[in-house]
Amino acid sequence: MMTLSRRRQDPAEVLGPVTRTIVMAVLLLAILIPLLYMVDMSLTPDTEVSSGVLIPSHLDIAHYATMWKGTGLLTGIEHSALICGITSILAMIVGGTAGYVVARLPFRGRGILLNSLLGFQAVPVLMTVLPLFMVMVSIQNALRLVVIGTYWSVVIAYLTFSLPLVTWLVKSYIDNLATDLEDAARLDGAGALTILWRVVLPVAAPAAVVAAVFAFLTGWGDLVVATVLTGPSSDTVAVALNSFLQVQEGGAVPAYGTLMAASIISALPVVFVFVALQRYFISGLVGSAAKG
Repeated sequence: MMTLSRRRQDPAEVLGPVTRTIVMAVLLLAILIPLLYMVDMSLTPDTEVSSGVLIPSHLDIAHYATMWKGTGLLTGIEHSALICGITSILAMIVGGTAGYVVARLPFRGRGILLNSLLGFQAVPVLMTVLPLFMVMVSIQNALRLVVIGTYWSVVIAYLTFSLPLVTWLVKSYIDNLATDLEDAARLDGAGALTILWRVVLPVAAPAAVVAAVFAFLTGWGDLVVATVLTGPSSDTVAVALNSFLQVQEGGAVPAYGTLMAASIISALPVVFVFVALQRYFISGLVGSAAKG
């Protein structure tokens, strides 16, 4: 019997060069048009924005100066950077350890744990905010500690939402790593923790970076959880922008330019994170998606 071998087709060959160019141009425009419109609004006088003018009569750069005083943006960025930074570090440590355990160490209930993590990831955040808030209130009342309104309440909430996907991400990446180095370290007498920290995690650094970026983004753009769990001393950048928007809604001419300027500045830290970690980010995603 003749065995027919099918050549693996390069994904780039599925679409012709002209079609690929058109698709990439459409996607690029879909991304750039909203961003350019935000920049345009941030440089347009508020009266012209309210009138629907797309091309301003003159550029009003004063919005970028007034946003620091009227929006509470600087304080929000500081709080968000602290909260998201702590969340990213803890996500790498806890998620990396959990991903290694479920990838390399067989134990009873492993499949149930993985399926539970995957199922929890499908639960909408809105459905978990109230139960999480009630749990934290109960802990606060039982231990007589201030929990709601602190940094740690928000960090715990963001870890709750990000750890399932982080664990799966690291686990998928480690599944595709050869075990030669681990076996050699085990023969030299290294324990599980030593192998994890000195052998596996350095090799799985791209996946750890992706996990950290994902945990960072989970908190940076969140509004619902931060509104419920933060207080005046821990308001995030999203809460600060939302509070400024609510104040402006009752005005005769809302400060659209100031709001857009603040939104652009608040998005820059995320852009810097992606640019700085782009190499690790891409290799981490590709490695996690590869089939062994």
